[in-house]
Amino acid sequence: RLNTLLNPPITEATRRYEERQAEFERTKAEEDEQRKLSIDAWIASVCADPNRIRNPPNLEPNELSSDQYWLLHELLESGITTIRSSGKNWQQLIPKFGEEVAQAYRDAAINYWRHYTPTLQSEGDIRDNSIPYALIFALAGLEIESSEVANFPNHLSESLVNHALRYITWELNGFPNWLEKVHKAFPALTESAVIQELTWELDNSISNSEQPRHYIIYNLAYHAPWLHLPMARVILEWLFSNNAYLHVNRGECLRILIEGGTDNAR
Repeated sequence: RLNTLLNPPITEATRRYEERQAEFERTKAEEDEQRKLSIDAWIASVCADPNRIRNPPNLEPNELSSDQYWLLHELLESGITTIRSSGKNWQQLIPKFGEEVAQAYRDAAINYWRHYTPTLQSEGDIRDNSIPYALIFALAGLEIESSEVANFPNHLSESLVNHALRYITWELNGFPNWLEKVHKAFPALTESAVIQELTWELDNSISNSEQPRHYIIYNLAYHAPWLHLPMARVILEWLFSNNAYLHVNRGECLRILIEGGTDNAR
């Protein structure tokens, strides 16, 4: 009886479960080995031809190639910062892929943001909590260029500056690091782009919804003090023109008005 209790017989159900588990583990090991072989073959192929990352064949300039996607995925998987900024750390590719592949990724990302067109809520974009990988790649390219090109953004045409400004509402927290630089170099263009989205948000704040929006007003209030002066004028004029009660973002608007130097009586 003691031996039976110490070494109970295996039931038929237990035996079937252990067989299924063993088969699952064998299959998973085979799949993992096949995946490793595929990854190793892909790494060898991109290392042999880094230019296909820089200039993907048979793709439009605004399309993301599978090579670019997987290199971006590699950085996002290893990144310790937010998902939207990890893609800029192209140097982290060097240990695994080598200098040439990493440089090709860098060049491709810098080129990509010029061709990808981010959507704007003022143009009818309805957003959820997701962000396309293509947009992450474009944001990474703009971050790389802004931090590594010495005369950024003065080397850009006004058309490219306007295009870059379409990215400003896609940062996870606040605005991109380069926005203040762009504002200093191109104040009128920057303020025009911000005003377009600010006015849209104000127009859409006239509702019964009490849910705060985190589109541009919130970020202006807490992450862009250098824009408070020009945006305070816009908010005040909008309030006088619309004679409307703001249901959302009241505190943020008031903060911008005060820190923007608005006259107390006004």
